[in-house]
Amino acid sequence: PEGNYCLQAQDVLVLVAPHAAAAKRCVVPRPSATSAATVAPEESKGLYLAESLVKSDGQLRLGPAADGPKTVLVLGCPGAGDIAEILDTIDVHVSSGSSVHILSRTPVAEREEWILQHLKMTGRSNFNRITVQQYEGESTNKWDMTKLPLESAHCALVLAERLRDDESTLAVDSRNLTSAIFLKQKLDELIQASAGAIPRSASTATNMTVMTTLTDASGPSAAGSRGKKCKMVTELLDAKSETVLDGNAGVRKQGSFMYTNARETAIYALAVEHREVYELFIQLADPYCGIGFVTVAPINHYVTGRTR
Repeated sequence: PEGNYCLQAQDVLVLVAPHAAAAKRCVVPRPSATSAATVAPEESKGLYLAESLVKSDGQLRLGPAADGPKTVLVLGCPGAGDIAEILDTIDVHVSSGSSVHILSRTPVAEREEWILQHLKMTGRSNFNRITVQQYEGESTNKWDMTKLPLESAHCALVLAERLRDDESTLAVDSRNLTSAIFLKQKLDELIQASAGAIPRSASTATNMTVMTTLTDASGPSAAGSRGKKCKMVTELLDAKSETVLDGNAGVRKQGSFMYTNARETAIYALAVEHREVYELFIQLADPYCGIGFVTVAPINHYVTGRTR
């Protein structure tokens, strides 16, 4: 929130402690009857501990992705170490029984070897909560996209995949925007088909000049044929891409966008100015660090009204 934001009683407070013992000291007053189901009683003290965000199987329960198995689509494979770490992050946040489906022009055998080596280095033979399905094809090809389980998808990541070592970031971003537009179009077609209507959409993206006319599908999320919504996140590398999006509302409707290089620069700046904050951030970003214990509690357990 903004620096001048005033905490409200309906807000939720996330507490980060260095270990479980410290977290257990973060007790809250006895909640009202309406919120009693969300907390567990602490014996002998008459106080209540907030329910942990970390489940017994290690899942970090943050956001709508935390409940129930999810189907995640990944278009593009950025490289050996990167894709393995991305899968690790997904594995931490989703429920057991979730699946990740990767479409990339990189040979399937090569990608599977990357993942296997990563798992061996961390002493595992598979992921904890996800299964990974690999598909070979072009992320900008609408026919190759049909290999993916579009009807059941909950979210989609369009990742930057360089086809050559010397490929420019603008070329990568242009391809990612094309993939995002085509994927959005396929999802819209599913919506229209389920409603018994003929889809009305057309889109082109060439050399970062994007023109699109898409049937409205309730903003950045498109409801699937089974009533689900598929949230799309597209990775962009070049600083000029943000300028292009600022002037094109039609492209911004394709979903959310992640400016990787800009975020990396901000993290390096944080490391220089606030070393202790940077170290905490790195520890929290590592799903297997084992440092940090996260709990959550409603603000109304601590404040009432507009307490400052």
